Amino acid sequence: MKVLNKEYPNFNTVGETWVTEPAYTAAWQKDSKLSDINSNLKTVMDFAFFDRLSQAKNEETDDWWKGWNRIYNSLCYDYLYTDPSSVMAFIENHDTDRFLGNGKDSTALKQAYALLLTMKRIPQLYYGTEILMNGTKAETDAMYDKTSLVVFLVIKSISSHQKVVRKPRMPCLIGPVVSSIGDRTTM
Repeated sequence: MKVLNKEYPNFNTVGETWVTEPAYTAAWQKDSKLSDINSNLKTVMDFAFFDRLSQAKNEETDDWWKGWNRIYNSLCYDYLYTDPSSVMAFIENHDTDRFLGNGKDSTALKQAYALLLTMKRIPQLYYGTEILMNGTKAETDAMYDKTSLVVFLVIKSISSHQKVVRKPRMPCLIGPVVSSIGDRTTM
């Protein structure tokens, strides 16, 4: 990764470490003070955000831990990251069930996208969400709902404000990342 970063300084790579605690994820980000080994990964995926959102969408928010407080209690650890704005957040991806599961709660989906597209992260959008694809990994990942235009327009509207709210981001290579660290190779 170090050689790749030197040769192509404007190229971004993403590391996928499926752990749901920010301290573990932050240790993999380039120049992290939490690890003796520098991974040189500019961007890591925020599985903590995904995990907390997946739980929160089915809960009432209480005074301390449940519901949307789960997300707050995860984001409060942003100080652990070398650069929180280079962390990639997502609400679903190819390894997970669709955000909607087998349902059609477009209100929760719009709230999730409003948060995803306005927080200090690189948003990862998974194809099909804009047309309300739902389903679980056990069944299907491509059920189409014809009433999806509203969600598509909400995502388009929020995204159009990205140019004003956030600085432009580097494109991300999404896929397995192979890096050699010392005498071990990680993927």
